[in-house]
Amino acid sequence: MCNEERSTGGTGEATIPGRGSVEFGRRLGLKTLAATAAVGGLAALTSASAASASSSSSNFIPLAQKGATSGVAALDATGALFTTQSAEASPVTFAVLTPFTAGVAPFSIVQDSAEFSTTWDQVFFLGWNAQVLIGGGVAGQPVLAMGFENDYYDTSYGSQSTMEWYVEYFSPDHTSVVGFRPFACTIARASNSSHGAQVQIDIGSDGTGVFNLLGGASDTFLFNVGPTQAAFAVPLVMSGGNYIELISNAAGSPGVLYNDGTSYWQTVLYHGDHHLYVWDLVNGRFQAKFGAGSTSLSATTEFQSNLQVDGLIFPVMATTAAAPAYVIGGMYFDTTLNKLRVGGASGWETVTSA
Repeated sequence: MCNEERSTGGTGEATIPGRGSVEFGRRLGLKTLAATAAVGGLAALTSASAASASSSSSNFIPLAQKGATSGVAALDATGALFTTQSAEASPVTFAVLTPFTAGVAPFSIVQDSAEFSTTWDQVFFLGWNAQVLIGGGVAGQPVLAMGFENDYYDTSYGSQSTMEWYVEYFSPDHTSVVGFRPFACTIARASNSSHGAQVQIDIGSDGTGVFNLLGGASDTFLFNVGPTQAAFAVPLVMSGGNYIELISNAAGSPGVLYNDGTSYWQTVLYHGDHHLYVWDLVNGRFQAKFGAGSTSLSATTEFQSNLQVDGLIFPVMATTAAAPAYVIGGMYFDTTLNKLRVGGASGWETVTSA
């Protein structure tokens, strides 16, 4: 399923990417819906229950009797709530709860259908200001609703009939942000022998969104993804016999652990001296240490192992006048003398042939 977030600065109808550029109104099967039709079910439900409401609890609104007109919620003989959509693309307002606070959009349960590729897709929404999704709702209030679709023909998911479940948001003006889905799940509906799902998490595009994975009631941070980075508070293990594990040791130094079942290596950027270490953990010793430096002479690399080179070793090359600073045990090739020089007990000594 494609990301359906849509931002526009205009006041015309929006189109939704991934839906064949279907008009937004047609996407919901509401192109010709009048405002009266959007709340017709609610009005009938209210009038049918008004007489008995006064003798009941203020938190209970009696429902229309069984046999009420299509699109109006009713109770059957067992006390179950039911209703029937009167026709395709004919929206139903199933339930509405209006908060006491003035100006707040109601929490609604609504249903509608729309046609895609000759298939009628039944859509069910529940949430704040959900009536916007069937052509009504409260202006100036955002929409946050959970949606379920029964038979959407998805051209981006193998061109097949699918079922969808998502959370959808609209900005207060209902045009600037349309159909932003922080969570969405699409499942192919035709097969009896296999199943799969496409799951999408969308943190938005304004740079503030983040996806967090927490560990239990204590809200212990485990992992998150933001617009520019992913952060781990626990090791990341890629299993399958061999694995690589991202680590942070007790001192907070980051590193990588390598394990092939026999060898066990670790690289750590140690906070104490800011050097990169390569550790042989099987034998408990470090093999190499790399130190940063602004020049090749100031940067250092230390090996605590035999060094085998399958090629030539080229030492630093310099004239006698520009010889590097003397270091006992050091070595460079003197291009004035065309000889190798090593750091002796008190200065550079020239290596000569016998």
